[in-house]
Amino acid sequence: MHRLAVLVVPLLLIAVPARAADRKFDADAAAKAIAPFLDDRTVAVAHVDLTRVDVDVIADKIVALTKFKPDDVAEPKKAAAGIVQTLTKAGARDAFLVVSLADLPNEPPFVVLPLEKGADVKAILELTPKVGDVKSYGPPPVKYEFERIGDAAVLGGEATRQRLKALKPQPRPEVAEAFAACGDGVARAALFAPTDARKVLEETLPELPPELGGGSIKVLTRGLRWVALTVDAPPKLTLRGIVQASDNDAAKALHELLAKAAKFVGEQKDVQEIVDAEKLLEALRPKVDGDRVTLTADEAKLTEVLAPAAAKLRALAVKNAAADNVRRLGVALHHYHDANGRFPTVGNFDKQGRPLLSWRVHLLPHLGEQKLYKEFHLDEPWDSEHNKKLVAKMPKVFANPAVPKLAADGKTTFLASVHPDAVFTGDKQGVRIVDITDGTSNTVLLVDADESAAVVWTKPDDLKLDPKDPHKGLAPRWDGAYLLLFADASEHFVAKTIDAKTLWALFTRSGGEAVRVP
Repeated sequence: MHRLAVLVVPLLLIAVPARAADRKFDADAAAKAIAPFLDDRTVAVAHVDLTRVDVDVIADKIVALTKFKPDDVAEPKKAAAGIVQTLTKAGARDAFLVVSLADLPNEPPFVVLPLEKGADVKAILELTPKVGDVKSYGPPPVKYEFERIGDAAVLGGEATRQRLKALKPQPRPEVAEAFAACGDGVARAALFAPTDARKVLEETLPELPPELGGGSIKVLTRGLRWVALTVDAPPKLTLRGIVQASDNDAAKALHELLAKAAKFVGEQKDVQEIVDAEKLLEALRPKVDGDRVTLTADEAKLTEVLAPAAAKLRALAVKNAAADNVRRLGVALHHYHDANGRFPTVGNFDKQGRPLLSWRVHLLPHLGEQKLYKEFHLDEPWDSEHNKKLVAKMPKVFANPAVPKLAADGKTTFLASVHPDAVFTGDKQGVRIVDITDGTSNTVLLVDADESAAVVWTKPDDLKLDPKDPHKGLAPRWDGAYLLLFADASEHFVAKTIDAKTLWALFTRSGGEAVRVP
């Protein structure tokens, strides 16, 4: 959670004052402070007044708007509070987030903290270990670090920081203009298209898509100058937007285009499953005001639209997290196969043929958990006095985020599907890929079992398949679908309505059935 988003995103979305505003926003001063880091490829600049941020109130607003549980925001709240406190104590008053086409897609946006006289530069630069590790931002991972560049501390990737040190800034007067239009909110953002990007768009897409009404793309490239967003707080949260057009007629055309775009986006199935786009636009109450289109939504309107969307997004995040864990297990199982020439058995066995420790324990070295693996006594059962102490150290990859209570007890629902005809046979002999004659993409390796079938992750116990009832023990918790991992390390959500014969064919490794994943 200690990523850039902890510092910037929550503050931009629903920043709120920590106290009465005793420091008025100066658009010209803000534009001047960020100017050395902007060029003709900059597409967005956001600003947060750190001195007016109360992370506790922000967290409360998140809970109120989205209906999240307080525990859902506890970890990012703690991280954000520590970062903001350190920055403000060190003398940082403003934070800017800058998005440039020069960095995308390989480098994330960068943050600029102007250094005022007396600022504790060392304390700011030492924040890097807390907010700098952006592990998941594309291949290869980008290491975020703070570095002093001119009169500012810049948080960004190595390539971005090198670029900024050699940058020849280009005047972007629209930043000051857009910021001034935002007024004295706590957080604001300005978005604009570079001249070159406008020209490229006109050449490659001269006409708007039919879904947006067709016509010349110039309604955007020539009619739109910039977009500004700002957040106000007391007495209630208010989100305001301004679309600056080139003239009054362009403003009317952009207003019509906005309605068409909302309708088109709202018709997309993926969007419909999350939010009502037209209802969201209605909540923003867009209207033409001279050469501008203005949008305003108060807390009540935002809550009405965002709370259901947030619940759906939260469910989707849990679903994606579970799928990601299963996918990681699949990759690790293939690494195990590469190292040993076979997939693991349900566990290792003692001389009497009794299983000791689950295949999950023996997968640890292939999950980056070598240290934990070395802590186990491999010649003892999972519940020996020594080994049972390690149950509490279950790696998160074995945890099902949909049932966190089980994970707290060291239990998992990600089980091997066990049967003499499956990949996990239940005996001492591991199966090779060449033995899976039905094809790895058509053969199930692991399942997400229901809660009653959950096991302690170190215990050599999994889901024993019943050919007469292959649905038994599976959990259709994902919108009525089973989460299954196949032997090619791909995960699929298979509808619970799949007939028993087809499901059983997916479980067997060499049944010779002509079947495909539904």
